[in-house]
Amino acid sequence: MQTPTHIKRHEDIVKQQLVALVVDLMATTGICCSEAVQDVRFSVAVCISIESS
Repeated sequence: MQTPTHIKRHEDIVKQQLVALVVDLMATTGICCSEAVQDVRFSVAVCISIESS
């Protein structure tokens, strides 16, 4: 069974918000650098992809 489009869209929005939250947290704690941000974005995306499967 395929996931309805409106649910997929909501999942995409939540993923974007989660990445933004993690990046903001890194910046606030002072551990933000471009490489670390890319690693976190990739890690979050991979975790979400695995959970969505």
